[in-house]
Amino acid sequence: MNIFTSNWAADSAKQNYNVSCDRVKVVPFGANVSMLQTQEGRTSSIMLKSKNCCKLLFLGVDWERKGGEKAIEITKSLRKQGVNTELHIAGSGVAHELHDYIINHGYLKKNTAEGKEKLDQLLRQSHFLLLPTIADCVPVVIAEANSYSLPVITNNVGGIASAVENGVNGWAFSPNEKPKVYAEKIKNYFNNKEIYSELALSSFEFSKAYLNWDKSGKKVRGIFKELGLI
Repeated sequence: MNIFTSNWAADSAKQNYNVSCDRVKVVPFGANVSMLQTQEGRTSSIMLKSKNCCKLLFLGVDWERKGGEKAIEITKSLRKQGVNTELHIAGSGVAHELHDYIINHGYLKKNTAEGKEKLDQLLRQSHFLLLPTIADCVPVVIAEANSYSLPVITNNVGGIASAVENGVNGWAFSPNEKPKVYAEKIKNYFNNKEIYSELALSSFEFSKAYLNWDKSGKKVRGIFKELGLI
């Protein structure tokens, strides 16, 4: 049995290696951070976000492949469209001149109290995870963002279509889309607090239903049981 984290990877195995369909299963990644468990906690987290500044979060070590330069261009486009916007960067060195609205937090270590606390703060305060990646499988950070009721703005490349449903837990654009189009989508959500809250809450529900280790673990156990291994 072959277990993959996306339909894209599963289809690749079937097409390129002639793996039989009945020997392929898809089980998504979960989040490697704590989830906001209660309805009150989720609602409170959304309500506490800034109403005057749209805060975008870029999480990724590989600046070029994860689309760091495009994230900056999207941020600039939002500001040109009249939206007070900050881009917070974590995990990567920035190959770009920084401005006062582009804040680089450096590489955060989850296995330290300081790094874990900072990441938790960034995930709670941000309005969107911005990840205009050029090439990817299924970034775990999507599940992590959604577990904080944080919608994802990303690109439809690799296996991302298995982790992001447009209008449900974020939006996946064509990688060739212009920065102003991403910016317009973000602006429309940010300027309508009710619609944004709905997207944020449905992002958490998507995480709870699909992108978490409890669900994935049960699915893998079911596969093993079906195979007679347990």
